[in-house]
Amino acid sequence: MSRVGILTVHQSVNCGASLQAAALYRAVEDLGHSPQIINYCPRYFMSYMDESNRDARRTPKGRIKSLLIGKRLAKTANAFDEYADCFYPNKTKRLDTPDDLKMASLEYDFYLCGSDQIWNAGHVHFDSSWLFDFVRLDGSRKLASYAASIGSDSPGAEEIDWIASGIGRFSSVGVREDSAIEILASRGVSAYQCLDPTLLRTREEWAACRSSPSGKIHFLLSHGGQLARDGTFRSYEKAVELALRCIDRFFQKTPSRRLPGDRIWASAVPVSPR
Repeated sequence: MSRVGILTVHQSVNCGASLQAAALYRAVEDLGHSPQIINYCPRYFMSYMDESNRDARRTPKGRIKSLLIGKRLAKTANAFDEYADCFYPNKTKRLDTPDDLKMASLEYDFYLCGSDQIWNAGHVHFDSSWLFDFVRLDGSRKLASYAASIGSDSPGAEEIDWIASGIGRFSSVGVREDSAIEILASRGVSAYQCLDPTLLRTREEWAACRSSPSGKIHFLLSHGGQLARDGTFRSYEKAVELALRCIDRFFQKTPSRRLPGDRIWASAVPVSPR
């Protein structure tokens, strides 16, 4: 059994981030290894109610925001924490900064990063922690990525150079987008495309994570957004069939009643029951 340290965006108040972290953790377990989430919590990924944002909440604007929606934000953050404790319980102590990572002396057989947009330079502020710059390699340690995402089909030269210089030490480079293969090849890095870890789990496994709805269902929530409009319209058709309102989470907009082919969007609507 190998010890595997997983570095991913696991602590963001974001459904996709939490789901992919849980799926990758479970996939490593299923292979017979011992996973541990490297609990890296940079401020740029933390929720507004996190301790790292305490100073922001003390500003006049922050006090008003906390007064208006602070309880709701805290409740949401707590729900994500509970999910993490349940589905990827083995984590290191909290590590807030790149220096914390370097001082932690994390010892694993394999260091695995991915998925999500950990190599989107603008997203992570050129933080080379996501390229394992804090790991000192010896003959027994290996670095690898699984479904790591650059988040763009046309990143700038500076962004590409930043990634390529960091992953030169990797034994294996797995990326999420097919465009990333060509981007990295332009710098002499060989990579392969792999599925997002959420797609490694079965329908039954995800159903077991689902809670039963309480009370009346008022609307159907779509997580489509601009890049998945066809999926959003399919959700809208289903909502019409069930006599529910359809809300797209990404835009918080309701598609017009003109269905696929027209792809017309109505103006923004409040996310609330009918």
